[in-house]
Amino acid sequence: TMQFITHTSKSASNKVARISPLNLNLNPNLNPNRFFQSRQKSSSFDSVAVVGLGLMGHGICQVAASSGIHSSVIAYEPEQQFLEKGRERIEGSVGKLVNRGKLEGEDADRILSSIKYTTDPSDLKNTDFVVEAVIENMDLKKDLYSTLGNTCKPSTIFASNTSSLSITEMANLSGRPDKFVGVHFFNPVQIMKLVEVIQHLL
Repeated sequence: TMQFITHTSKSASNKVARISPLNLNLNPNLNPNRFFQSRQKSSSFDSVAVVGLGLMGHGICQVAASSGIHSSVIAYEPEQQFLEKGRERIEGSVGKLVNRGKLEGEDADRILSSIKYTTDPSDLKNTDFVVEAVIENMDLKKDLYSTLGNTCKPSTIFASNTSSLSITEMANLSGRPDKFVGVHFFNPVQIMKLVEVIQHLL
């Protein structure tokens, strides 16, 4: 069962609402439970991409693929060695669920086969929702959002999984602050059914 908590951050830089992963809405008057139930069958984000397949990113990618509500789930790393390491993490995590009897082998195969792994940023051009989960380095994120902004279609929403950097600053750097949000997942992503949705102040 998904749990929801809505609150305002004490930090001047962020407003925070907690709602279901990858099914986001920042309307404070919305009942999040009703919203999540309606989105389980029909997602606004038909195509989802995860950039960065480290500790958090591989879990986010696995959750997106496991949901079954996205027609396309893309896993992106700029270098092949990190892409393969991310693939190994996802396959290992899914394999553990099968071994513990929490996931059928057929479902595991569906999850793993639904993820497209790539080092080519142009594969993200038609995505609806991109989750950034790279290391906490603002210069790195600045370069990444510049690449994404020049690659993705104008309607693509960018989301950062940062837990320490300013969402407002990144929204400004993205070139599309009206389509930028923070989505702070909790570790391990595959187990913790909770995410902070952070709205910038621009």
